[in-house]
Amino acid sequence: MISRLSIFLMASIGVLLFFYLTQGSVSGGKAGYLYSPDPSKGEKISDVSPIIDYVQPERRIGESQKDYDERRSHPLFLTKEEKEDRIVEFYAAWCGHCQHYKPKYIKIAREVNKVRTLTFHAVPCPIHGKICQDQNVRGYPTVKFFPAGSDEGVVLKHSIGANGILIDFLHVDKTEVESKIKGKEKTLRNATDKKNTNQQPTDSTTSDSVFGDAALSLYFGLKSSVYVTPDASRSKVLRRWLELLVKSLPVEMSTLKDHATTLMTVDIDETLQSETNLLQYLPDKSQVGWSENCSKGVSGAGYTCGLWELFHIVTIGVVEWNVKSQDRIATTDAADAIRDYVEYFFMCNECRQNFLTMYDACQFQRCERLNSDISDDTMESWKQLPLWLWETHNDVNVRLMAEERKEKGLPQATLEQMQMARWPSTRDCPSCWMEGGGWDEEEVYKMLHSYYWGTKSVFMNDIAKEYTRVRIASSQEFIYLKSFLALCCILWLLYYQQQKRMLVSVQRRKSK
Repeated sequence: MISRLSIFLMASIGVLLFFYLTQGSVSGGKAGYLYSPDPSKGEKISDVSPIIDYVQPERRIGESQKDYDERRSHPLFLTKEEKEDRIVEFYAAWCGHCQHYKPKYIKIAREVNKVRTLTFHAVPCPIHGKICQDQNVRGYPTVKFFPAGSDEGVVLKHSIGANGILIDFLHVDKTEVESKIKGKEKTLRNATDKKNTNQQPTDSTTSDSVFGDAALSLYFGLKSSVYVTPDASRSKVLRRWLELLVKSLPVEMSTLKDHATTLMTVDIDETLQSETNLLQYLPDKSQVGWSENCSKGVSGAGYTCGLWELFHIVTIGVVEWNVKSQDRIATTDAADAIRDYVEYFFMCNECRQNFLTMYDACQFQRCERLNSDISDDTMESWKQLPLWLWETHNDVNVRLMAEERKEKGLPQATLEQMQMARWPSTRDCPSCWMEGGGWDEEEVYKMLHSYYWGTKSVFMNDIAKEYTRVRIASSQEFIYLKSFLALCCILWLLYYQQQKRMLVSVQRRKSK
């Protein structure tokens, strides 16, 4: 009886363990990729065909780390050994404009292949940083045409379509192209992806997620963007940004401030000489992603949203710092530090250019509202920094909403619809709105302060732990683990009870 029960126990545990391990291995999504479908979410290869996403290759048996690194950073389609023409998109999954460009890239690839066979590749730069650095990718998305036998690509404009590629690069006769690709080229619309760039706070957003998303975006930006900007001025820009962070971040983000302080104490020029030098001062990357408020359910997305939240936190922090410190920060200096960080380290081409254009044109009266003279500054003047950034962010939201409506073929947005794209809404902050549709700046500032600064959080006492720990509590993997352990306990109790009965039975027979 004991042997049968033992066999049953071992077999049951073995089956459960196998089930747990196999389920855990497939439960993860395609984080960081745009063109690698996840079957568990009902996605299919045909949805992105014929785009080929460059997935990190497996290490071969007996292959040295050096050889493996060399092979994965020099895929065949980017070398002279590739004897066919090809097109490659360099992107980041978090980039809203990359998400928006995705359906267009798929459509172009399909239409081109109706006329000529051409391979279309895609490389996620945050995962393959060395490749994108070698390709001198300065923004996302970057699309290049590589002629056969060449490792030098020609950058394509985002406006180019299948006709332009076939005629200008593959030298196909215009008549043949027009006969096989009927009608004008139209950009495919993907309203869901577009909405991911128009991220606003929601009722469910908490201070924990705001601080967490902001910290994730800072660490992510340092790790993925610093080496894509080889400009000699990057050290100066980075140091200025770090100095601002150390002074302006709240106590809830104290560990992030510690990392920024550490980077300021070392030789930044030397640290930026290699990725290894920088990473030793930053927490390890983990499976933790941005909150639902920022990612909108898109795996790997949320960076832009978190960066906006970081900027808002910093601008509120400047006011807080100036209230309590004699070493005050000029509002123009803080704004310039944000502007330069965007120029050097934010890799979404269109997003970056739009922000810089607004900033350099002094939109929303930036040049009049912000002050470089701190000798006679007051709290009211300091508040203009977060209010200016808030207006800028709202303008971005309205512009994105207008672009989305245009793509859908809808009429221009009404005043009421534009107001709905702004934050806070009348529901979020009734006192922020005045009769006639204007804003009460004092009430808006209170709202900004409450949202980006006011709530204390024990959870965010150590933001690095939040960044490095694996959130298995809400994952399918943890459910399997709990089930596995519970069943093991039940089976062990059954085994123990059976053993106990057998022992009692033996003792009774001996006593007789």
